[in-house]
Amino acid sequence: ISDFTVSGLTINSISGTGPYTLQVTLGEGFNSITLPAGAVVDAATNGNLASNTVTGTLDTIAPLPPVISSPTDGSTTNDNTPTVSGTAEPNSVIVVYVNGISHGTTTTQSNGSWSVILTFIPDSTVILTARATDPTNNESLPSLQNQITIDTSNPTASISTLPPLTSLPLQLLTLTFNEPISGLDISDFTVSGLTINSISGTGAGPYTLDVTLTASSYSISLPANSVVDAATNGNVASDTLTGTLDTSDLTADISPLPPGTNNPSQTLILTFNKPISGLDISDFTVSG
Repeated sequence: ISDFTVSGLTINSISGTGPYTLQVTLGEGFNSITLPAGAVVDAATNGNLASNTVTGTLDTIAPLPPVISSPTDGSTTNDNTPTVSGTAEPNSVIVVYVNGISHGTTTTQSNGSWSVILTFIPDSTVILTARATDPTNNESLPSLQNQITIDTSNPTASISTLPPLTSLPLQLLTLTFNEPISGLDISDFTVSGLTINSISGTGAGPYTLDVTLTASSYSISLPANSVVDAATNGNVASDTLTGTLDTSDLTADISPLPPGTNNPSQTLILTFNKPISGLDISDFTVSG
């Protein structure tokens, strides 16, 4: 046994008369064995030439858990097949799991980087993890969990109604979304016959719009893609709110009585310049 030159491994036994069987135990990492020149002699006392050198590597150590760098924990995406990337032991096989189910496999580059496009995931909040298996089939522990939300739906907006006919130029409108949004500005609205003075609110709302009606006919709407949700989905166009502003004077005209008559019963005609409501006998001022 002592004739051999070894590195990493241990020769436990040697048996035979040729071929010889060597029972060895490999050490962790690099291993090599060779029989140097002159280690043995033949019947004529000729020493042997040096043998070939046999090398090999023993790897029983599991790789470190992969690191998922993208998408980040707590992030939101509108991609149902997101790309997941990170780092791990070079040349290891990476399996990415979604809620514990495999959704993609790749192999790390020589620098340890990896990237994989996952198979389809429906809109939901899910947990991403990854495992690495090195070339000698040692499997890592799972990575840290990254929770992401997949949202491909467009936010919707609803504008509260106003009276179809009003005489009050100053009005408050309410705008509500079905999910939190960002980027709402006065300039986003399409308006006619009114001015938006201010807007306040956050998230999904409700948002309060302070408006001044400036024309007899007015309308307001929020066009599509004016705002975005957390996953950058643009909104669906809102309904269009319309109405009429009427600030003109209401006039009343009563038909005349005869200047002189002997008939106490008379019929008078009362005419308004536009439709009214609430007329009652007690409303009139009479004499005689």
